[in-house]
Amino acid sequence: MNHPYPMSRRNALAVLTGAGFVSPAFSALARLLAREETETPTSARISSELNPFIQSGEISGVVVGTGTSKGVEEVICLGKADLASGRAMTPDTLFRIASMTKPLTAITVVQTAEAGKLKLTDALSSHLPEFSRTKVKSKDEAGKTTLVDPKNAPKLANLLSHTSGLPGYPNGLGDVYGTRKPSLAEAVKALAQEPLDFEPGSRWSYCNSGIDTLGRVVEASWGQEFADCVLEKILKPLGMNDTLFFPSNEARARSASLYERKDGKLLTVKSWAEPPSGALHPMPAGGLWSTAPDIAKLCVHMLGLVRGSLKEGIISPKSAVDMTQVKTGDLKAGFTDGMGFGYGWAVFRKNTPTFPSLSVGTFGHGGAFGTQYWIDPVKDRFAILMIQRVGLANSDASPMRVAMHKAIG
Repeated sequence: MNHPYPMSRRNALAVLTGAGFVSPAFSALARLLAREETETPTSARISSELNPFIQSGEISGVVVGTGTSKGVEEVICLGKADLASGRAMTPDTLFRIASMTKPLTAITVVQTAEAGKLKLTDALSSHLPEFSRTKVKSKDEAGKTTLVDPKNAPKLANLLSHTSGLPGYPNGLGDVYGTRKPSLAEAVKALAQEPLDFEPGSRWSYCNSGIDTLGRVVEASWGQEFADCVLEKILKPLGMNDTLFFPSNEARARSASLYERKDGKLLTVKSWAEPPSGALHPMPAGGLWSTAPDIAKLCVHMLGLVRGSLKEGIISPKSAVDMTQVKTGDLKAGFTDGMGFGYGWAVFRKNTPTFPSLSVGTFGHGGAFGTQYWIDPVKDRFAILMIQRVGLANSDASPMRVAMHKAIG
């Protein structure tokens, strides 16, 4: 049987200190350090719900993090980070978090707005002139596709909520995410030559290139490369030292292997998430690697801001509340029922049978490889799921995620 990997004193301290604006939360720290090295009721439920997926070969292992605005409560590690070597999952195991990157990109945009360098209602072209001649696809009376001027130019707010109509990168660029070339600036310039897929604001359509474009807006606003902006404005202030766009070989040595399931077996697989040597494009839509304790620092911080217990932080409490409100109205949005989108965050706008324990207003994001983080401001609770699996039908509604929320309640 797999047993939870209890947090060491060193790891507990690492989670709760060095977090910049986040108070060390001494009461939570005391609970962690005084806890006996045994399962708590929550960790026992997590083990019971998630071990079957390891035993059946659905996943190699998992790290789950839970906590409140006061700090981290549990970091539960089950199974293996690498099956071939037998290396166990530990709190410092590194994961490809893919689209869990998007909320951090959105936060940098909000920070840029708070600095007076832009407004979220600005037209995209006011910051990136290459978009000033953007057309939108339309159909004439005969049903033929034509290009016309959009009624409303795409705004930064549209990009943040996936309602901009921006298309994917043109084929002529090649495998941008696989090669991480050309640079973000060059990739976005090529994107600007393509027409919009639909009138901005009329539909919701998940758009990686749109989030990347926001990363380029941040670069242009600050005169600094996007990855450096995220490092200086989010990661360093929160003490997220294990969250990386371009992990070194040393860091990758403690990463969880990525698996696909074929013929009932888990087989290792490579993906676009492995930035090659000489990579230029940071991929604001999904380029980060991180650990559960690092993501917990962001969750604690956001909970504190949204609930009002934290009076200042990497963004203002007012901005934190605003960006985690539904901006997509009644448009069908997200990858599970009852979802809407705020600015960079997916937001629960109504209760659903799939996730009955999550409050309306819960916000978070998933990643292509099954990773998830969800923050419930009503219950003052967050939950982090770290796995590495490709081929899941819907990582936002994976059986592992459903089981995690069931265990936490």
